[in-house]
Amino acid sequence: MRTILIAMDSSENSLYAFKQYAEKFHQDNNYVIAAHCVHYTITNPEELITSTKDEEVIRKVFEEDEKRILSVLNDMEALLAENKISGEVVRLEGQPETSILTKAEEVQAAMIVMGSRGLGTIRRTILGSVKYVKTLHQADKYVIAALCAEYTGVDSGGESAGVLSITQAGFDVIEGLLQEDEKRILSTLNDIESLLIENQLEGEVIRLEGIPGVAIISKAREVNASMIVIGSRGFGRIRRTLMGSVSNFVVHHSPVPVALCKYEKRATEVP
Repeated sequence: MRTILIAMDSSENSLYAFKQYAEKFHQDNNYVIAAHCVHYTITNPEELITSTKDEEVIRKVFEEDEKRILSVLNDMEALLAENKISGEVVRLEGQPETSILTKAEEVQAAMIVMGSRGLGTIRRTILGSVKYVKTLHQADKYVIAALCAEYTGVDSGGESAGVLSITQAGFDVIEGLLQEDEKRILSTLNDIESLLIENQLEGEVIRLEGIPGVAIISKAREVNASMIVIGSRGFGRIRRTLMGSVSNFVVHHSPVPVALCKYEKRATEVP
């Protein structure tokens, strides 16, 4: 049994994320924890001390908050029941981002499902922490494994990064670099094909060219993908700011749900 944590509130965005999960990704052996991080009208303790409101007004504010919270929790329970999903509803306190992650670790969630408002419009995002094949794949899915080819001297944003010119290095040197790149790319494509076979996944391997984020989104639209699965390299804040993030671009521009799988180094790997 896998535990899936769905972070929810009363927004349409949250409801959309739940429906996407229920309709496209839920499996019978999944146990869903629908988590609601409560929000109070009065969040600053000092406001209770310095407020000019009388005690009765403050009490009514908290009562209204509690009614609203219980109503949301009841609606969440109804959603689980209506969709015949095995699980439970939990109430979280504190900062939402911290509470959600803490709960996910506590229950050893295989995946976190939540809505994301990105770039001024409602986006749909599924955040994952495990391999797609173990958590989401179903027998009737056709997998397109896409590799966006990277060439020596070109960064992930598609901008030149000190590429040697023919005048500087000579034609033979440039040709040699391109041949080495091609060998590496073909080797990776073969490895990806082997992964599909080993995991008994029906699908194909394709090669993309250009800026990775744009190429991925374009291909997803072309093939009418129902979901994009992508890894997150976990770059530090400075490197992510300078280089940009392919996964971040895809999350905020994708027309379909995105499974963002965080890469965790094994104990034997060098940091």
